[in-house]
Amino acid sequence: MTNKKATADADRLKFDQLLLQLHEPVRPTEMLVVSDLGSEDRMSSLARYCALVPTASVSECLADSSWDLHIGGGLPTAISTFKEGRQETYYSRFGTENGIEPLVIDRNFHGARPDYVELNEEFRLFHNLWEDKSRGVFYRIADDGSEEIVVTIAGSRVEVRWRELREFLAVKEMHLALYFDAFEYSESTLTELGFDSPSSDEIKGPLSSFDLHIGPWNHFTDDNRKTMARLLGKRFLEPMDRSRVPFLGYREQPDFPEFVLSVDEDDNPIKFSCNPDLLANYFGANPNAPHYLTPVQFTKDVLEKYRHEPTKYQVSDSLLACHGLWSVRIDNHHDDRVMVFLGDLGRDLPASEWPHWLGKNKPRTHGLSEVYFRRSILGEFADSDHPEHRFKQEYRCLCETSFNKLGWEIYLPLDSNDRHYLDSIRVPANDEQKVFDDLILALTKVLVDSLNENQLKRNLPAGLEGTTGSISRLASILRTLDVDQAVVEGNVQMLRDLQKLRSTGSAHRKGTEYRKLAKTLGLESGDLSDYFRALLVRAAEFLTFLGKTIESGKFPSQQPSTDASE
Repeated sequence: MTNKKATADADRLKFDQLLLQLHEPVRPTEMLVVSDLGSEDRMSSLARYCALVPTASVSECLADSSWDLHIGGGLPTAISTFKEGRQETYYSRFGTENGIEPLVIDRNFHGARPDYVELNEEFRLFHNLWEDKSRGVFYRIADDGSEEIVVTIAGSRVEVRWRELREFLAVKEMHLALYFDAFEYSESTLTELGFDSPSSDEIKGPLSSFDLHIGPWNHFTDDNRKTMARLLGKRFLEPMDRSRVPFLGYREQPDFPEFVLSVDEDDNPIKFSCNPDLLANYFGANPNAPHYLTPVQFTKDVLEKYRHEPTKYQVSDSLLACHGLWSVRIDNHHDDRVMVFLGDLGRDLPASEWPHWLGKNKPRTHGLSEVYFRRSILGEFADSDHPEHRFKQEYRCLCETSFNKLGWEIYLPLDSNDRHYLDSIRVPANDEQKVFDDLILALTKVLVDSLNENQLKRNLPAGLEGTTGSISRLASILRTLDVDQAVVEGNVQMLRDLQKLRSTGSAHRKGTEYRKLAKTLGLESGDLSDYFRALLVRAAEFLTFLGKTIESGKFPSQQPSTDASE
């Protein structure tokens, strides 16, 4: 063996690099390996584990390098002691006598069932972690609705984000003990490696204790390994300062941004903080500051970000909400802008959302819509006259009316995976073709594809039983009723135009048929937003007409069939 090779092996056996890594500071956002049996090979192995140790017991545990909790430990057990010649047995939740608790539990079923790793239940509940079992990932749902990975489990390897672990330790007044057991082997003898004899060293630090042993490898297999080095020990990590723990009431004061309210005579922006504590109100606070209810204006596309995630956010009439975590009142009754009260931006909108809204902030050019003014300032009930809100309201009313009057819904309930189509319907903020195509597809799904075709077939007039297609069946029924036939034909044509737009443009490649239809419908000018707004108005009027027809009792009301084969 060359001296160079022997020197390299000797350096490796000293574990210098590993010891340096074990003493590096841990950043709050860092994922910390707290359990890992490692990938053992012929020349090296590394096992890692951890435990939660009461702060008062850390000094005692540092007296030696042995592990205070072993892999597979931390389970309930009965502990027996002898006092004055008598045996006393008591229950220990974690199988320990000194208050040490597991963070990771290795569940072993001795071959009867697959083994797996389990995370401390208290830690999971403390942070209300949601588990994605298929991926072995635990998420924390933040106050603003964002999902952050806190724990990952892959086989025996468990990683935990230090920020959440520090907070948990602080509340429990404990330290985290990280345990290490590393082996390195060499095919050289001690002498060849430059060692006179076996050695054992204690490596101590303020919060660490390691034993390093280097000696001959006494093996029972026929291999070439002659020397072994073992590093056994532990390192303790401190909890965060209890005075800064959010769970115990600590709240960091956010840096409230300033929003543009208007401009002065020289066209310079006039800004003010959205901090509610700095704003005027009706009780005499901050009389020289803008009022809490000062409207702040944003471009219409400020809401597009939220429409792209309909399972997370809900954009509805006068409200933007994120699950049950937060909501903010909005005046979204305009085609070209969104208005929000200055105080609501600071009180109700999460700080993480402020940069997005700042980027869409514009000086105010108009006041509140009449609907929002009546609701928010006058405290009156007011129905929205905006096409987006009116369409959805009429759609829901029609579904309810048809069920109550006919015994079946004229529009089939949308599947949970299709509800986003209804939620996405709106007056687009621009004339982008993609946005228009997506909206045509959504409106067709709701107005045409969802028609209850089977029930319409059952209620067809005599002699028209062979009529096919949901639009044709609905038209056949309406044409036999005592209603305005001009309105009927206009609505039927609207549905057919919508279906053609979908089939020639949104669902397939655009070609000659789409260009002909676009010319007929006046879409060549490119004013797609205006066209869709008018289409929504017509669609809402159609739903109103159909609802009134059913309410009047003119629509056939044959009950659904009980024949399961139909």
